[in-house]
Amino acid sequence: MKDLDSPKKAFEQAKNYISHKGGTIINAYLNDYPNELNSEARFQLLSNSAGSIFHAQSGLIPADQMPTHQSEFTSNRKEYFLEGDSELIVPLSWTGDNGIQVTKNYHFKPNSYIIEVDYDVTNNSNEDKTVSSYKGIRHAKAGRLKLAEEVYKTILKEEPDNVDAMRLLGILATKGGKYKIAEQILIKAIKIVPSYSLLWRNISLVYRLSGQLEKAQKSMDNILALDPKNASVWADYGTILIMLAKYKEAIVAYSRCVSLKPDSPRAYLSLGHAYNTIGNKDKSIESYLNSIKYNSNSGEAYWSLANLKTYSFTRQQIDQMEETLKGDIEEIEKIQLLFALGKAYEGLKEFKTSFMKYKEGNWLKRKSISYSSQDNTDAINKTINFFNKESILK
Repeated sequence: MKDLDSPKKAFEQAKNYISHKGGTIINAYLNDYPNELNSEARFQLLSNSAGSIFHAQSGLIPADQMPTHQSEFTSNRKEYFLEGDSELIVPLSWTGDNGIQVTKNYHFKPNSYIIEVDYDVTNNSNEDKTVSSYKGIRHAKAGRLKLAEEVYKTILKEEPDNVDAMRLLGILATKGGKYKIAEQILIKAIKIVPSYSLLWRNISLVYRLSGQLEKAQKSMDNILALDPKNASVWADYGTILIMLAKYKEAIVAYSRCVSLKPDSPRAYLSLGHAYNTIGNKDKSIESYLNSIKYNSNSGEAYWSLANLKTYSFTRQQIDQMEETLKGDIEEIEKIQLLFALGKAYEGLKEFKTSFMKYKEGNWLKRKSISYSSQDNTDAINKTINFFNKESILK
């Protein structure tokens, strides 16, 4: 990172450069490059501005014992400057409840945009600790799954019982659809640390995706025994119960989720579907309205109300839907809102407006699916031609 024209200018462009939260780099400029041609403003690579947040995060695993990008660090000074030809080291400190102390060191060098980071770990606990960096996770998030796999396998060669490396390797196998391999890896990790709730959650997903729903439910039972106040776990549990057609039990699970975290629009939506399935229309309506309360963009909740056939929208709800359509929303939400509005205007006997909403919704839906009436006709004709009298007699 090259020096700027003055220390003051350098500070102005680099202030809030490193956040104490996670020791994360939240602002960075490429000072040799203008933001645009003939501009005095420098190109900003990392930003903390609303609407354009782009950070460089790093941390250590296991996350329940080491500092992550969510942990709070401290520093001895508020300001650090790179001056002359000397390397600048910015140390950030973290101390865990387990007695472990970590110093995260950022290394800045003159005339270079490369920023290096390393960690000094002091283990004051009574147990041996195995620590790994985010390197593999970064590869996985960027879609470099093969590189991520190599990182985790390298860790396991040196530390065969590293459950975090096993867990992350299991996640990679799951993403690749290799459910049997993922199951084997995660079971091995669970045998080492059976109280690690994330392992149970990961293997529950494997079972759910591979159709082993009873095993998925049992895994969720183990998670809830370890972490009974986790709202998202209760929501996932409800989803598995729905897949098992255990609707009343699913209602209990989703209700537990929203009691722990009331602002859970997706859980309310699923709760509405479950109530609708067992025929409790009043509770279904109540749940859909709660979903809209916490997410006014929920086209699915509005459309679910419309699909009840007996629900009548108020003028205020119609105005709210119309206003939501003007915003930046997902295409599927827009389609569902248009269909809901079609039903709403139909209920008011405003048939012309109703038809226009249905028409627009159908057009958007048609564009979103890959369907050709000619291809469908050709496929049917091929089937008819194949199953003729001669081919059947053969």
